Amino acid sequence: MRKITAACAILLFCVIGLAQAEETTSSPDHKNTAFQTAIVVYHLSGDTEGTRRLFIESDRVAVEQQLTKWPPAFPFNRNRFQLEDSSGIYDIDLDRRTGTKRSKQSSHRQAMKDYFEESVLEFYGGKVRPTGNKEVAGVQCDAYEGSSITGSGLRIHCFHRGLLVQQEIQEQVGPHRIREVLEAVEVQFDVPIPETKFQLPDGIEIEE
Repeated sequence: MRKITAACAILLFCVIGLAQAEETTSSPDHKNTAFQTAIVVYHLSGDTEGTRRLFIESDRVAVEQQLTKWPPAFPFNRNRFQLEDSSGIYDIDLDRRTGTKRSKQSSHRQAMKDYFEESVLEFYGGKVRPTGNKEVAGVQCDAYEGSSITGSGLRIHCFHRGLLVQQEIQEQVGPHRIREVLEAVEVQFDVPIPETKFQLPDGIEIEE
């Protein structure tokens, strides 16, 4: 059960393969010329339902997630906060008020990197292929399709200005067929982001 839960967690909190990380658009020494800041609000559907919000400013990436539905066989964090900044990567369980801190060299970084087109194409390589473009949340995006990281499922990505606006993952995890759709419903670039969006919540016990 522990192996199944871990595999599902990889699918559920974007994106999805916690693997060896390399340099990406979210790293401090990468010059992102497409935008200065970005806010994306996503709707989650399929075996999980809820909302996810992505905030990007310079080398900082923050993700807020609230779930209203998830596969009953798997104990996921309903309310979750992730932050990558110059000090490391934080993963906060807002229900239990606990969290972890990992270095930027940690394998956990891939979940943050998968919001960026450049990183996805680098990491998955020949497993994804371009399929054209379409409109999501009122913006045009470049679509890709390919096999999942395990090879037993399907993944579809769509990026606008190098940023993820749509993703679908279908994966066989043990006896369970998992399907998750992440789709942007609001996309904003070069807008002010409150500093509080990149701050850890108070009262959280952090394990390093």
